[in-house]
Amino acid sequence: MSIHCPRCTYDNPDQSSFCIRCGATLQGGSAYNQTFTPGQTSFATGSPGPGAQQQQAFAAQAVPNLQASQAATSSVALAPPAQGLGSFRRAFAGHGTLIKHHSWLLNGQQSNALAVRQAIMEKIGQRNLDNLSLMQQNLTDQSVVEERRDYIKVKRKVATMFIYVARAGQDLYISRATTVLPAFSMLRIIVLGLILLGIFLPLCNIIAGVSSASSASSGYANAAATATGTVLALWGVFMFFFGLPLLWLLLLALGRSITSFILDKDLWVLLRPNRLTEFQRDDIALLEHETDDIIKDALKQLNLDADKIVPPTDGYQAKSRIRLI
Repeated sequence: MSIHCPRCTYDNPDQSSFCIRCGATLQGGSAYNQTFTPGQTSFATGSPGPGAQQQQAFAAQAVPNLQASQAATSSVALAPPAQGLGSFRRAFAGHGTLIKHHSWLLNGQQSNALAVRQAIMEKIGQRNLDNLSLMQQNLTDQSVVEERRDYIKVKRKVATMFIYVARAGQDLYISRATTVLPAFSMLRIIVLGLILLGIFLPLCNIIAGVSSASSASSGYANAAATATGTVLALWGVFMFFFGLPLLWLLLLALGRSITSFILDKDLWVLLRPNRLTEFQRDDIALLEHETDDIIKDALKQLNLDADKIVPPTDGYQAKSRIRLI
């Protein structure tokens, strides 16, 4: 049974808390009653109870861009028309390394795209997971041509989940992509510092020796010149056998970092560990479990075919290595 919006007369899906078109509060919505009005970016729970303050705090930051996203997705499709030349930047740039992508196709359910998106966001808000942030985000894939799509972004600790719901002809397409962005590794920072020290410390010694020679009196000029020549010779030997490989290593790392910045908007990628800890793998698996259950519950609420939402064949546990380097 649809809910008729008193403001714009739009027919919303059953148990909707606010109008998809104008954002007005609806009567007879779900138990997790949320209020959204144009110009506001916060939600409020309908009735107090255990954990109400936590729900309010979560919901206040859940959908800061909901109004803009609703206007952009009034007619959801697989992708808007591609326009212009891109700059070869990936869609998930700035959000970490893509480690998992899984999708489902619901036959003949294309008309329910907006209702499914709304139900998924409401269900995520009801779960009240700690350290969870939720928003709708428009991402751009810049390859040969530029293309934009709207995602539901769910972030918890190092993992970020992007849920995509769109019409595909007569069918409904749902996908989730998991990215991971570990914090900087102190060990890698120390190694970088040692490399820089090994390259530039001898050069600093040479500069200090030349300065001493230039300030020496004429009686000590020959001795100072001899000392400076010795330092130059030692630095040349050092750079050839030790410093030169470090310099090439630094240049290669710099090239890799610039490439990562162009494609993934992460200049410091080599300072992040390329392996996940067991705790991080558990956190990622938990977020994927929760996301799949939420999508299934949202489809059940809308009387759609929730049996299509099945776990990936390779399970939920992410691989320990996320990058080669």
